[in-house]
Amino acid sequence: MDGIIVGANRTQEWMLPWWWLHYRLHNSHPVAFLDFGMSEEAKEWCQERGRCIALEVSEDFIARKEEIDPFTALMWDGFYRGGNFWPARLGWFKKPLALRQTPFQRTLWIDLDCQIRADLSSLFATCQNPAGVALVRDREPDAINRDLDFGLIFPDETVYNSGVIVYDQESPIIAEFASRALTDNREFLGDQHLLSRILYEQQLPFTELPRRYNLWQWEKPREGTAIYHWVNTGGKEAVRKSLSALNPLFLNQLSLSTHAALDIYKTLHDHCRPK
Repeated sequence: MDGIIVGANRTQEWMLPWWWLHYRLHNSHPVAFLDFGMSEEAKEWCQERGRCIALEVSEDFIARKEEIDPFTALMWDGFYRGGNFWPARLGWFKKPLALRQTPFQRTLWIDLDCQIRADLSSLFATCQNPAGVALVRDREPDAINRDLDFGLIFPDETVYNSGVIVYDQESPIIAEFASRALTDNREFLGDQHLLSRILYEQQLPFTELPRRYNLWQWEKPREGTAIYHWVNTGGKEAVRKSLSALNPLFLNQLSLSTHAALDIYKTLHDHCRPK
């Protein structure tokens, strides 16, 4: 069976209705919600719309700032330049473990800050390769140079974004991703640098998806864009702005095929779209 998984904790769960609205306007595959520490209210909301799966691990395995080499920690602070980097990192390294708990044979992981704008059914077949994964290259060349300048990647290494991942349940890459998240997270700024390193080391053939499946909000819009990824603080502020235009009660109770859903969809496009 093919399906979607998404994860959230208390600080992220406010995006669930926004994510769900965009997803269900274009897609009908089953969804499993990974509980990274959601409130009881959010868990009930998820259970009404799909499966809610508790992450079977605490965050104790993730190295804190004081456990990281001081120079490395300073470099990571300089690279990320965001006040919530260290708390966010606790969620990032839960993702590899969450991927292993999928109830589906072929899975599409989508971050909560991704605005889905098209039917994603064709993506599932893209993970049929020796690595068992498909994903999008991260950002633009100038940003990749920054990764290199901060010592996050090797000169011939490519960074792939972990916000949208298609994978097979038996993927050897995902298995190693989960294993090394437990043992090696102190060596990597975030989960996607670990995932990219595994792809670099293993050299197994995989599918690099077109950028339209994970396009960041400040990039030039491209024809047929299927997923806009509203990253970082600015992206989340845009999502909050779009939510503020909606009736919270109606959004919470939103069903699949109402005409009102299409009206809300138009409103969201007006308030939350790349310029």
